[in-house]
Amino acid sequence: MPEILDAIRRSRNGLSCYVAIKTNDQTAHDSLGRSFAGWLHLQSITPAPALPHGANMDFHLYHLGPGADG
Repeated sequence: MPEILDAIRRSRNGLSCYVAIKTNDQTAHDSLGRSFAGWLHLQSITPAPALPHGANMDFHLYHLGPGADG
């Protein structure tokens, strides 16, 4: 994941962008924080669980640009 995010950062040539990522409910949230270091976390959305643990989805929105650390 860090390599993909570094490629996005380089490809933007200083222009801001948003990234939305879908994870499951077993993703360690600190792993997202480490992967998105330098990005501004805007929102996490966790719908009410409807499936067995590990099969439910979470959504996360990050921003790179002015106001972010990167």
